[in-house]
Amino acid sequence: MSDRLRGIVSILIACLFFASGTVGAKLLSGTFSGSYMALARFVVGAVLVFGAVGITRRPLRVTNWRAWIGRGLFGALAMVFYYVGIAATSSGRATLLLGMAPAFVLVIGALFFSEQFRWGYVFGLALCIGGASLILSDGSSYPLWGDLTLLAAALMRGFALNYIRELRTDAHDPVTIYFAVCVFGLPMVLHTAPETAHITASNLPLLLAVSAIMFFAQIFFAYGFKHTSAVAAGLLTYLVIPLAVGLSIVFVHERITPRFIAGALAIFLGLVGAAWMVNRPGKATPAD
Repeated sequence: MSDRLRGIVSILIACLFFASGTVGAKLLSGTFSGSYMALARFVVGAVLVFGAVGITRRPLRVTNWRAWIGRGLFGALAMVFYYVGIAATSSGRATLLLGMAPAFVLVIGALFFSEQFRWGYVFGLALCIGGASLILSDGSSYPLWGDLTLLAAALMRGFALNYIRELRTDAHDPVTIYFAVCVFGLPMVLHTAPETAHITASNLPLLLAVSAIMFFAQIFFAYGFKHTSAVAAGLLTYLVIPLAVGLSIVFVHERITPRFIAGALAIFLGLVGAAWMVNRPGKATPAD
């Protein structure tokens, strides 16, 4: 199997892991708060990070502390908001709204990171904004604050992705980058630790699996981006959206309305269009 094919397969596995982990989080939301599920992810993630360091004998090394702190702070906020949003709404809806992060990356990059903003992005951004508006008013009975929390998660992730781009330019490995989120995330949600009393022999395996699967999704994404072209990697990543929505319909009975479908299609097309503009042939851009 060629490196390129392995890269494509890795991204597909990462998409499946991420979508499955999101659905698993929704299944757990009847027992645990979104903040506690974020706490579990940070704890398990930290354990896996040190396990990876022990196995590979590659120590954690940070050279760009400003970007590492920014990635940790905004990435942690994004994860906490995301899990809170999943608990309030549903897994497919949460993944779709979080998926707007690349649209925020373009705007944030231009405003705060001296990135060039191309007017060709406007059409994709307009589709994303229009799609989000349709979803917020789709009459599905999910609370508006849950949707807004998910949009806040996408905004925070937009900042985090800009910092990740800096860290990858400085050759930081994925494990070191991921560890930043664990460091900053743990203090944010440590107050939910008493919910540990709700753990039982029946829900512990799923809680651990959901926490671990997101870590491995990041590793597979990193490998895939390394061995796949920017265009292919960027477009393949968006498969996580239909995967999450489909799994949510099957396993958590996600409520789908015509407005949701129209909004989802608009966001999906907007993201694909923006990804093509950013990573079009002849323009090399670090993967997000």
